[in-house]
Amino acid sequence: IAPIAPLLGFGGLVASPISLISEARTNRGPVTRLTRRGTSQNVIGILPARGERKARIVLMAHYDSVRVHGYMKPTQSKPNNTRRILMPLLALSYFTATGSSLLRFFARRQHRTKLARRAGQAGGIAGAALLTTASPLLLGQLIPGFDGEGANDNASGVAVMLSLAEQLAHKPLEHVELWFVATGGEETGLNGARSLIQQHDKELKDSYFFAIDTVGAGRIHYATQERYMRNTEVPHDMLEILVAASEKG
Repeated sequence: IAPIAPLLGFGGLVASPISLISEARTNRGPVTRLTRRGTSQNVIGILPARGERKARIVLMAHYDSVRVHGYMKPTQSKPNNTRRILMPLLALSYFTATGSSLLRFFARRQHRTKLARRAGQAGGIAGAALLTTASPLLLGQLIPGFDGEGANDNASGVAVMLSLAEQLAHKPLEHVELWFVATGGEETGLNGARSLIQQHDKELKDSYFFAIDTVGAGRIHYATQERYMRNTEVPHDMLEILVAASEKG
């Protein structure tokens, strides 16, 4: 739109990322609605502590399957080159298109026809690049089952959680209450986990959460950091527990 109506195009360029960020934070919006397919449920089992409860641990594993393209899959050996190329190109195209729209708007107001035409051409090229780059990133979730992890994401995690529940049921932990939670709708915005927190906010306020996910992926023992839009670190006291458990096999 920007090459034809620069001010309208500029408004769209500013509004689009704001709406997408808002949707990512609230889990509500058109992309979220398009990626949802049917309803989903959480399954919760609670194992009381032996003696007085002094702590609560929540073991979680989602039981839906991944529905994303190959460039969104995690890798343990080398960086995901496709995504590393797409994201900078997306940013460059966006800022070029935005700047061109503003430049063309002011050039037209000052009757600088040649500059306005050049800015329009630059905006058109940047806009085409922006659409080409953004489309696979935005629409990847709409194609079900393509290049998915299958049972490893995350029937493998559910199997481990159920095995732990079976073993611990015969010998509950002293002073520790255990929640076993199989969540649905994880791949379309952590819907099951969000629902769990909303419904049991007060009960789970001071709990430890362990997400058991993709446990058949090579020799990885635990994750210390996750990154999508920004880095999220595992708390230091939790990391000490993970290291100790890993060393004990």
